[in-house]
Amino acid sequence: MVWQFNPKRGDITDPDTPIEQTSLGYDAYAYYGGDLIAESICKKDGPLLAAAPDMLAVLKSMQSVDDDPMANGDPRRVKLLAAIKKAEGWQ
Repeated sequence: MVWQFNPKRGDITDPDTPIEQTSLGYDAYAYYGGDLIAESICKKDGPLLAAAPDMLAVLKSMQSVDDDPMANGDPRRVKLLAAIKKAEGWQ
């Protein structure tokens, strides 16, 4: 999954999603250049939102590292796990 922000249109798309897996018609899919994730996004927020899937993947990879310096009881680990839960809709 690679989300891309288009500041000119103010939208985020996923160009890797096949058209068969979207709810868009062909014309809209071709216009946006992929599956439309979000629109009407201000320019300052677009890059952060487009990077969200990548940041979540990094956070998730950090939670399973055994030699993690944030192991057991570190308040940073608690915040890390809370952020993952929030991103996944558990909070």
